[in-house]
This record gives sequence, C-alpha cells and structure tokens, in this order.
Amino acid sequence: MKGKILIVPVIIVIIIALSVWLVYPAYSNGNNGVKEKYNQLRKEQEKLSNAQNKGANIQKLFGKLNSLSGQKDILYKFVPENAKEEEIIDNLNFLA
Repeated sequence: MKGKILIVPVIIVIIIALSVWLVYPAYSNGNNGVKEKYNQLRKEQEKLSNAQNKGANIQKLFGKLNSLSGQKDILYKFVPENAKEEEIIDNLNFLA
C-alpha cells in the first residue's frame, strides 16, 4: 500500500529530472545553444539598428542638401562631387 502511494511522486520527480537533463543542454550547448544564439541575435539586431539609424541620418542630410539648393554651389566649391584622389596623389608625389 505504501509503495503505491510513493510511485506517483517518484514518477513525477523522475519526469522532472529527465526533462531538465534533456532541455538544459539544448539551452546552453556551446556555440549551438539557445543562449548563445540569442546573444548573437541581439548583437546582429544592434548592428541592424545602427545601420538603420545611419540610413535615416543619410536621408535627413540628403533632404537638407536638396533644400539648400542656393548654397549647394558654395558647398561643391569646397567639397567636389567627384573625388580627385589621383590628382592629389600626383601633386604630393610632385612635391616630394
């Protein structure tokens, strides 16, 4: 009679122990675990949000540049549209 009463709690304890034994390694299994993948996902989400913020800033600056069409010519006098890197390097080589 006492054995029948103890069977149910013992089975419950065994089921809990087996479930923890099977679930915990899947949760933190080196580089393949859920915890590590969650950390990687969070890092990638931070990179994505940074890229989206940079894109939004670029769009804002592009809008400002287009709205200031009168001052655009002054800006292009100091910062040309096309990079003249070869000309700069040639001038530096000429001076050296």
